[in-house]
Amino acid sequence: MSDASNLVLLHVPQSEAEVTAREMFQTGLNDDATRILKAQLRSAPDNGSCWEMLGVILFSEYRIEESVSALECASTLIPLSTGARIALANGYSEQGFHATAETVLDFLIGEELPTELLETVSAIATANGSYFHALKWSREAAHRNPDCDHAVFNVARNMRLCGYPSRFIMPVLQETIRLAPDVHRYRILFAQLAYHCEDMVSSYGAIANLTIDAIESTTLVDTLDLMSELYEWAGDEIRAEACRLRSLNFTVREKKGKG
Repeated sequence: MSDASNLVLLHVPQSEAEVTAREMFQTGLNDDATRILKAQLRSAPDNGSCWEMLGVILFSEYRIEESVSALECASTLIPLSTGARIALANGYSEQGFHATAETVLDFLIGEELPTELLETVSAIATANGSYFHALKWSREAAHRNPDCDHAVFNVARNMRLCGYPSRFIMPVLQETIRLAPDVHRYRILFAQLAYHCEDMVSSYGAIANLTIDAIESTTLVDTLDLMSELYEWAGDEIRAEACRLRSLNFTVREKKGKG
């Protein structure tokens, strides 16, 4: 998990054991890194910096419960670094402690986060249901990376999760499509929003040139049915039929599964 690795590498070592553990981590020897830190903590259990580094390394290995425990120990001894707070917020969210995770995220709101971590913390906030936090960080990520279609798309997605009206989201999606015209999921989402704004021309226009392969990679029945309706409206029977067949295949499978 590269984003989690960034959290480890942002940690500033405060002891020789941490320097060695960091070197071990960078060469992929995570078990050796945690072994060194645990040995250090047995002799110096009040070393908050060591607890913090252990916590973020455990987080990078998705050992969530152990990571949270180590980071909580660190927090009683030292102010946690930005990377450690991000890891702790994610750990609480993963464990279902969403209110606690949001409290930790609140402390990050005023911080100048490194560019490489903005999408990480935005994704954590989205997963936690902290949509307005997620929108703030996704907007900052898009501001710093205006030519990154994924960063701009995350703004549109978080606006939708926050409940923004479709007409405010559509211009953001248009920019995403401009940046990555061949990514069909951007076009399909724009078509859905335009459809619900009763703008059939714009809705159809977004998906008018989708390939049959793109249609066949769509997996949501409701989306396929909407696309079929748009293609029928435009007189594009070939694509309309492709949508109907794809939708029918999913419906048949669902009925078989229930049977």
